[in-house]
Amino acid sequence: DLYLTFSLIWALVFANILGAALLMVWANQLARATFIRGHLVVPCVVLFVFMGAWMSGNQWGDWGTLLTFGVLGYLLKQAGISRPALILGFILGPIMENALFITNQAYGSWLWLLRPVSLVILVVIVAILVGSAWFGRRRRKTQESVEAGEDATNDLLVSLPLLVLLLAGFLYATWQASGWYIDAAFFPIAIGLPAILLTAAALLKETQAVRREEGGEGGVLAMLVAQSPTASEFPESLRFFAWLGAILLVSELVGQRVALPLFVLLYLRFWGSCSWRFSLIYAAAGLVLLEVMFDQVVHVVWHTPMLAEWIKF
Repeated sequence: DLYLTFSLIWALVFANILGAALLMVWANQLARATFIRGHLVVPCVVLFVFMGAWMSGNQWGDWGTLLTFGVLGYLLKQAGISRPALILGFILGPIMENALFITNQAYGSWLWLLRPVSLVILVVIVAILVGSAWFGRRRRKTQESVEAGEDATNDLLVSLPLLVLLLAGFLYATWQASGWYIDAAFFPIAIGLPAILLTAAALLKETQAVRREEGGEGGVLAMLVAQSPTASEFPESLRFFAWLGAILLVSELVGQRVALPLFVLLYLRFWGSCSWRFSLIYAAAGLVLLEVMFDQVVHVVWHTPMLAEWIKF
């Protein structure tokens, strides 16, 4: 229906205009949110993230995937490896593969690379890669520190094993794809070969950094552990992920509508050092949100706990 289509388009237009206007008016008030204690934000974020992951498939595997990628994201951050690039790869990967297959069918394998538009894009990609490497090298020479961002931390104890695993994965995937039919193998090989080169270059760079730091007592491993911020904060990080893992265990026993508010309560009281009164009010608000928004409005299919006969909702 053409009228419905244009109605949706104009609704999006007016929504963006209204949102931009409200942000301009409330910019100062919203900026104050950055001064809120992190311990007060974590329970709310955890609740929405866990429920968002659960709603994607209503299976335990969704929460397992959430925790797995949470650990991976933490390690990538500590290693100074870009996490947005990983997310973009997951989102754009299928789209790129379909577009590459259609292009090959239309213009023939690799022949489309000689077209003017393709050549321009290739030049831009090469320029971006070379420019990033040049600016990074110049920044290191001038000893300019990076206070924030994806490369704010570069823990060699984490980056070296991750890069080795990435390189092994790309090598294995490319080797496996080499035996496939050409149409199926085209995309994995087209992605795998540049990935192998870039990962090998990053691994070489990290190896050179280790050699520059080498010379202390106890060997390379002792030196990496001593300089690693991840090793120093490992107990606290492990404790936090144990709290998240406990959500799965308690959810299996008594259900998600008990586990998530209980996490909010205990986290605020014992980790955030908040009062029992504030923690109970926060947890009660989380329970109301689960019951009203997710149960009554969205109609989420909850997991049936082991103790469902004693716990009735």
